[in-house]
Amino acid sequence: MIESRLPVSVDILPPATRLALVLFDIERVVDRAGQEKALRIGNERVIREALTYAPPFAKEIALNLSETRILLISNGFRPEVNSEAGLDQAVDEALKEYSYRPKVAKPSEVAKDIAKRIARIVHPDVADTAAMKVFSDGERVDVYGTSLRLAEAGEAEKAQQVLLETMPRLYLHQIQKMLATGMTFAEIVAQNPGLVPEMETIRWIAKIRLPDERAYRGTVDPEAVKARAKDIISKSEYHARTAGFAMVYGVAEDVLEFAKTRGLEPAGYANENLLKYMKEVAGYVGGTGEFVLRYGNWMVTPYARTLAEKMEELIKALPHAVHYLAQVVVDPDATVEVFNQALEAVKSAVVSVRSNAERYGHVLEDTANSRNTRAISFSRDPSITSIYNKNY
Repeated sequence: MIESRLPVSVDILPPATRLALVLFDIERVVDRAGQEKALRIGNERVIREALTYAPPFAKEIALNLSETRILLISNGFRPEVNSEAGLDQAVDEALKEYSYRPKVAKPSEVAKDIAKRIARIVHPDVADTAAMKVFSDGERVDVYGTSLRLAEAGEAEKAQQVLLETMPRLYLHQIQKMLATGMTFAEIVAQNPGLVPEMETIRWIAKIRLPDERAYRGTVDPEAVKARAKDIISKSEYHARTAGFAMVYGVAEDVLEFAKTRGLEPAGYANENLLKYMKEVAGYVGGTGEFVLRYGNWMVTPYARTLAEKMEELIKALPHAVHYLAQVVVDPDATVEVFNQALEAVKSAVVSVRSNAERYGHVLEDTANSRNTRAISFSRDPSITSIYNKNY
């Protein structure tokens, strides 16, 4: 455990003795924080790779849509760039169940102050000499960026994490450097009166956040994280058709948004109606994957498998219909009538997907019920079909 077990309070000890004691513990803090950081980075990498995994079917759809994206961009359309923030949040959520630390949701002013101080120390342009020796250029840039975000958000847990990964190393370097010049502990304390209290605060935080190695291994298990990543990838495979359909929806949305700038807005809100309909169909497509995921692969009979393969063929046809719509939109001579025809072609293709998805879903339902499984009606269960609509 990272603490000094003494029969007396350290407050009554001479400052030089307190420095010697806390220095011993700070060396252990540096080691434990380094272990935690390495494990955390490894766990985050495993989960990030799982979250960004694209099943082969989804990759194929993305490839088929790339030509349409290029066509839009080459004609001046600038789609919104997805932020990494959403992915970072998803990684944090996926790892929460493996964290032994208490969660502090409320922003903390102390955390903001900690982050601001660290940001000043490791600033890439004005970092002090000690920081430049202790941290590499890449580390300073990374810690500086993280500290700025924490100074804004005030997340106590992450601020303490950065504190334990940076300041103990800095303190250790500074004290070792002063000792190497011949200074005694008493002289170091006299020259730096606030050093011991700060290091003791670090030790106290480390005691809470960095339990001993046995407890640490028992609480944060890399194998459990790998199992979680495997589960995420498995679910991605079940929902590959959903992911493919979602990508088609996203490109169709961009095409219709670009159409507005070209004055192609047919009466009756046809653009919006198509997107609304696609959201509904996304629920049915996603529902089939969720149904099998919930009740098991045994439900996929040969006939159900045929319908699933047919659904994939129908979804693969969607990018071609959307690409033709995009070609009409970028054509300066295109009329609203031609645009409407292209729009109807897309809707017709989407209708085919819905019809197939419904048939596939009902076959799965019938199979489950025929085997005395307490199945839920595919078409009426909101948790099966509507859960996907809110994601679009």
